Amino acid sequence: MRFLKNSLVFRLITVSGICLLFACGDMHVVKVYYPNGKLKSELQQTKEGKTEGFSRLYFENGSLQEDAQWAAGMRDGLTKTFFEDGMIKEEISFQLGKKHGKETRYFHNGNKATISEYKEDILDGRKSAYYENGY
Repeated sequence: MRFLKNSLVFRLITVSGICLLFACGDMHVVKVYYPNGKLKSELQQTKEGKTEGFSRLYFENGSLQEDAQWAAGMRDGLTKTFFEDGMIKEEISFQLGKKHGKETRYFHNGNKATISEYKEDILDGRKSAYYENGY
């Protein structure tokens, strides 16, 4: 089934009576689609509308753009972002909405660009930067 045909498109998919766009318990998964029918984003929400669990954003070509973990409506855990061709772009650790732990950014060739450590959104220690060739 499709809802909101002219704006954001939500799909309710059932397989053998099991709802895949959930409203099971206090959680549900919201999926948004591009006009071409490809998945744009999906995220878990509480009945109050707070993001809880995971969120994923996709490029229009269908490849993953971002994969994040959430708790109580804030990023909590590892967030990964990707270039459109699927190569890793960055990995950032969050704790209750703030950068906390390691942040690694990558060049498009896959080599590390920077490595930083954060504590409650503040740079904690040294930030290492690398050349694109890996040195």
